[in-house]
Amino acid sequence: MEKWRLSILERMGLRQVHKPSLEEWVLLLLYLDGKKPVYGMETLHYIFFIYPYVDARFSTLLFAPYSPELEKSVLNLERERLIDRRAEFLNGRITTAFFLTNKGAERAKKTFFKFRESWLLLKGFIVRKGEDVVNELEALKKTYNGKSLLELLRLLASKVEAERESLFLNTEIKDQKTLDALLNYARTFLKEMKRRGGRSNWDEAQK
Repeated sequence: MEKWRLSILERMGLRQVHKPSLEEWVLLLLYLDGKKPVYGMETLHYIFFIYPYVDARFSTLLFAPYSPELEKSVLNLERERLIDRRAEFLNGRITTAFFLTNKGAERAKKTFFKFRESWLLLKGFIVRKGEDVVNELEALKKTYNGKSLLELLRLLASKVEAERESLFLNTEIKDQKTLDALLNYARTFLKEMKRRGGRSNWDEAQK
């Protein structure tokens, strides 16, 4: 990290400051909640898209947010044999499960304690207590892990409607017309799903 930033943080009394890499974020997420696998690449992208402190750029694909940087980090961790993937049957569907290898679990444990015991410099200018970040990320994993792409799409549409422009700070979308169009699409999508019967239809569509 730049010396001037470190100097400022030291004057604030923050001695142990860490700037996480994307690979560390992925390892940490896989380590949390009892090292449960994360089900689906779309879940990885979704969690890191809605968590505002991860320094990654996203684009909005047809069905879900996507970050080339995050995808590259996952592949790098696989090449280092820190994580692996396998097909699993979950809730009536086949999905890809991402999990820590034994080597990865050792690295992830160190990452977990590094996060928890440090102040974190996030996105270049935000400083947060690592323990709080760990707890928030674990809550996101418990909430969204295992959900289908269809369900994640519904949840994303709800967040677009509720949070509007703030949800797209990690994307290249800046012009108001595009943001307004996405908001209108989200509203229309949610109304259509409600018209079709709400939750019961979601369950039926996933069978």
